[in-house]
Amino acid sequence: MRQYRAVPEGGQKERRLGAICGTAFLEQALAIEWQHGDLTLRGWVADPNHTTPALAEIQYCYVNGRMMRDRLINHAIRQACEDKLGADQQPAFVLYLEIDPHQVDVNVHPAKHEVRFHQSRLVHDFIYQGVLSVLQQQLENAAYRWTMNPNLHRVLFRKTAWRRGAIILLNRQFVSQ
Repeated sequence: MRQYRAVPEGGQKERRLGAICGTAFLEQALAIEWQHGDLTLRGWVADPNHTTPALAEIQYCYVNGRMMRDRLINHAIRQACEDKLGADQQPAFVLYLEIDPHQVDVNVHPAKHEVRFHQSRLVHDFIYQGVLSVLQQQLENAAYRWTMNPNLHRVLFRKTAWRRGAIILLNRQFVSQ
């Protein structure tokens, strides 16, 4: 039997993410906010250079608020990470895709866990570019190491209001080479 955690409304996404995915994911999480037309991609992808087998089990994707397991989405993410992942590694991610509901067919699978996009190539390329841009930004800032706020565990479990569009608290820490 599957168990779900009840979380009060209010959008405390970091708290939910920490409770479900754990601090190991949060420590490696790179925030994504990507938009083009009426497509929006938000969420987190773990730094592929630090992905462990335990993290690879974290693969959550939501399309218009509904959890999905879609090959097209997974392929786009794997393709964006392929240069950084070994053959036996999988990317870890929690992503929220918002798309015009008229551009998605949710009646593909009886349990509604799969979708069919009317413009599948556009959606694939959009997700690919969004994830790749975050990974390239990480690479371009090689002199910097993006880490989570060391006091994040205090922030996560404090009752604070989630501000729409806020990104997980990140610190830029200079890494001497």
